Amino acid sequence: VIKIYEHGTTTTRIVKDMQKLLKEKSKDFLQTDLNVFVENEAKCVYDEIKVNYPDFRVELILDLAKQPLETKILPPEFGEVIVALIDNSFYALADRSVTDKAFSPQIKISTELVNDDIILKVKDNGTGVSPRDLERLCNPFFTTKPTSKGTGLGLFMSKDIIEIHKGEIKIDSEEGKFTEVIMVLPTLNKISSSI
Repeated sequence: VIKIYEHGTTTTRIVKDMQKLLKEKSKDFLQTDLNVFVENEAKCVYDEIKVNYPDFRVELILDLAKQPLETKILPPEFGEVIVALIDNSFYALADRSVTDKAFSPQIKISTELVNDDIILKVKDNGTGVSPRDLERLCNPFFTTKPTSKGTGLGLFMSKDIIEIHKGEIKIDSEEGKFTEVIMVLPTLNKISSSI
């Protein structure tokens, strides 16, 4: 009975993620200061996810560029990227805390302007990912989490959403040390000059 319940729950999560994936994307790209959006979204998502880890303390560090970072985004979709990344970080941090009682769990979100690109990074000091798994992280249905926890669609959807924003995503990780997701997005200036 427990196994049936677990499989039912997993199926429900996969169906919900598939619905997100297949749902029609927003059409209205809104001019946004990415710093403001990321700060607000990260704090809300952090508070929501923290509820699932009641006795687990994670430090959220925001290291955002001093200047506004103007770009155009689809807010609901971009919010989903932040949710997926912070959720993955929490899981990796909680997983590492089981075997490493001495470490201080951290999620660091940073932004910077490089030429006409915005660099957005989400880094955690959790379990990290093996080199073999790193290559497959954005493949659909590939997950490093147990089946009861992951669907393998979070990073796949995130990559799709970043590409819709004319950006790119890459992941750097060292097993047992950290995972960092690096997203490069065009500034409003770059978007305007390419039209």
